[in-house]
Amino acid sequence: MLRGATVHISPFKDLTVGVLDALHQLRQQVFVVEQKCPYPDADGADSAATHVWITLPVAALQDLPPIKDAPLVLIDETTAMVGVARMFPPAYKHKGAVLGRIACHQAVRGSGMGKYLMSSLITKVGEVWYTPTTAQGVLLSLIHI
Repeated sequence: MLRGATVHISPFKDLTVGVLDALHQLRQQVFVVEQKCPYPDADGADSAATHVWITLPVAALQDLPPIKDAPLVLIDETTAMVGVARMFPPAYKHKGAVLGRIACHQAVRGSGMGKYLMSSLITKVGEVWYTPTTAQGVLLSLIHI
């Protein structure tokens, strides 16, 4: 995995404009442009979500080859957002907590960043709504279905 990765977590109301803009940019890059998804990313649910994102120093990404049509998503001049997800509390949409809008920038795929994001999400769900063991058991059960 790339060095210098930092996991962030915040409810919608505490997101800065720069972070919110970067979250939307990365999600649009992955879901709308890259995957050619005809559905709008803006679904009105962001305000009910707890957002999780991973940043890397831009310097850590400079040796990677550029990706056509996928520029780095910058929060500021020195920090790039490379992974995003959102979490919903139990009973918001389903009986248990829900993870969604999970994406990694093309530049970091194959580096272990996706696994790091998923393990971070399992930990965060456990910290926020369950014990980590319960969250891992629930998610691992879903993975093996």
